[in-house]
Amino acid sequence: ADTSTNYELVLTAASIRPTDTYGSLCVIITGSKGSTPESQLHAQGSQFDCALHQIQGPDIGDVQRVSLRLDPGSTAGCRRRVQQVEIRSSSTGRSVTFPCDTILEPGSRVELHASSTCGPGVLTSAPAPHPVHGAPPAQPMHLIFLVNGLFSCAGHWHSIRATLQQRLQPYGVLVHASQANERFQTYKGIDVCGERCAQEVRDLVAQHPDLQTISIIGHSMGGLIGRYAAGRLYDQQTGRIAGLRPGHYISIASPHLGTSSDPTAAEIPIITWAGRAPLIGGGLRGILRAASRSIAGGFFGPTGKHFLGLDRCSCSSCMEAAEANKGCATAGAGGNEAVAVGQQRQQRDGDQVVAGAGGQRGTHQSCQGPQMIVRLVLDDHESGLMCMSALRSFQSHTCYANVQGDQWVQWPNGTIRRLDQLPQLPQQVLQEGCGVVHEEPSQAWLRAHGNHVQQSSTTGTKADSRNGAEATSGPAAVEQQQQQGRTRGSHVVAPHGRLSDAERVEFALSRLQALDWHRVDVCFASDDLLGGIPHNRIQARSSRVSRGARAVLEHLTNHLEGLLLGDRAASVAVNE
Repeated sequence: ADTSTNYELVLTAASIRPTDTYGSLCVIITGSKGSTPESQLHAQGSQFDCALHQIQGPDIGDVQRVSLRLDPGSTAGCRRRVQQVEIRSSSTGRSVTFPCDTILEPGSRVELHASSTCGPGVLTSAPAPHPVHGAPPAQPMHLIFLVNGLFSCAGHWHSIRATLQQRLQPYGVLVHASQANERFQTYKGIDVCGERCAQEVRDLVAQHPDLQTISIIGHSMGGLIGRYAAGRLYDQQTGRIAGLRPGHYISIASPHLGTSSDPTAAEIPIITWAGRAPLIGGGLRGILRAASRSIAGGFFGPTGKHFLGLDRCSCSSCMEAAEANKGCATAGAGGNEAVAVGQQRQQRDGDQVVAGAGGQRGTHQSCQGPQMIVRLVLDDHESGLMCMSALRSFQSHTCYANVQGDQWVQWPNGTIRRLDQLPQLPQQVLQEGCGVVHEEPSQAWLRAHGNHVQQSSTTGTKADSRNGAEATSGPAAVEQQQQQGRTRGSHVVAPHGRLSDAERVEFALSRLQALDWHRVDVCFASDDLLGGIPHNRIQARSSRVSRGARAVLEHLTNHLEGLLLGDRAASVAVNE
């Protein structure tokens, strides 16, 4: 029996420049029963023919995704901007629309997935860059350091590590999953875990002397541990981290603002969810808010106190000593402990933390006063912990986070946004999204792909997540910031002692938003059931990687490959 089917495809795509009049788009349509052979759509001048394209192939059932590859022909510089793809199947009578706004580079491919067989599609993978030809370097030159989160381990990076190592092999990468902090070791505090990671990086650099660049990818708490380790390894004179050029920083569902029991951008999700319960929501929320502070220290030790801002001083050893009245906290009337440090505020010269007049230290040299979440957005020249300069020195900053369902990290917390800066996603996306449902490119990404590129998204955003002037990153940004500090002679007042939840969140948020962030929003509403909770699923942690997790993994791989390709192109331009 003849099972061939006609597919009608309407493509909205145009060249970037009027002179790009060559090339074709190669299309593969995949459905529930199989895929069509690759078909070529040829350009008509600077535009692709937007009339109906007839594609004949086998009956593939319900259309689920479409793959587009740009074949530039003899014009290697040709680029195409794809805005929308619509496919109608004569066998099912259904129409699938794949809205997107992405750039196809010569030789690159993009896959668009439908959130339902008859509804709109969502962009779930970034354009893959043109593959790098030639043999990879004999020795790895780029360390990609993976840092696990709370009660996690190196094995949870298996899918990401294997995929990155395979796909990025031509770039001479060494993908290493940290083994310094696993399971209960992660309860010792961000600083203790960060020091262990810093030593692990030093050991790797000693073992691989050809390494030149370092990038950090952290999941959950690992994003903060990675920032601390980078700050400890940062050299103020050279701008290097452990002697290596800073590459790229990527966080996956990381609580950059800590956590909060109050209604802030860092509120613990379960408290937020409890407050929505009919009738009893208010009371239940109050109970959980009160209990969270005891649970944080009782179950998660110094790490829990760091997250909730309950650290009397910023260091884990000081908190542990305080429990025995041996640290910088002393027992007061009624058994209450009063902090002996932080009587006054600190002043900062540039990013340097300096104790103000009358300020006292704890019983050990590393005790600095500000809470750990605050220290992560500051520099301390005295102790050599240069967290903010280290983070700023990376060439790019990317954060992935779950839009909903993450029991540990709220959406604004993971993407470093205020509540009123969150994108307004359609209800259908929240109900049917499976993968990356929204993307807010960084300024650096927009410059690399042309200023004409708009946000790749299913909708617009409520407000831009960036502050004031255009944010910058990399060594130039570090020098720019230092120069501004010298010319202005300004002093940034750093909080000393414990801040309220709202103050701590706002201080960290304002500091982090001064950097240039590429934000990627993820939703697993219609994903496979057997994929784990969203907080773990976004890491592709499960032994059975779900459809949505695989889409996020593909996006992460393509995104990082695009960044590495940009690094290589910049290096070639400098050498020429």
